[in-house]
Amino acid sequence: MDKPNPATTYLSKWPTKSDTRRTMRSALLAVAKALGGDDAETYPWHELRYGTALSIPAKLADAGLSVPTINKSLVALRGVLEAAWRDGQIPDEEYRKIKVGSVRGRSLPAGHALSEADVRALSEAVSRAKPREAALLAVLFSCGLRRIEVCRLVREDYDPREGRIRAFGKGNKARFV
Repeated sequence: MDKPNPATTYLSKWPTKSDTRRTMRSALLAVAKALGGDDAETYPWHELRYGTALSIPAKLADAGLSVPTINKSLVALRGVLEAAWRDGQIPDEEYRKIKVGSVRGRSLPAGHALSEADVRALSEAVSRAKPREAALLAVLFSCGLRRIEVCRLVREDYDPREGRIRAFGKGNKARFV
């Protein structure tokens, strides 16, 4: 019987529709493409050897990925390599040779401060929007929520007496805004 692809094994530790699983699949896809593959779950990770692994951070940087994105991809790669090793697809000696460390570097946070013209344009857009869209934009801007946090909101998260919303962020951590 064929053993499953180690990427499939690694990704299976998260629920099918979880954000982490989607993020790590995307990170592995970036590595697979940098190595000439088409898909993370069909790439032959068990054939990866020291010299190729050593070149991955440079290939990801050449593809224009930021330092945090490269490091996220390397975390996912380490997980896949461990899955391959634990499943007996990579021999002990080869697995010990492959050391995929993190890269160092600086990057600016994504986004930018809104100019007065941006704020005016947004205000005008909100005033023309339907009530539902206007409420959504108001929650986004006034609470500083991430897009995914707004998408996860349900009616029960709103407390009208306290005038606050319970938002679930990274790691399913709740906070009130």
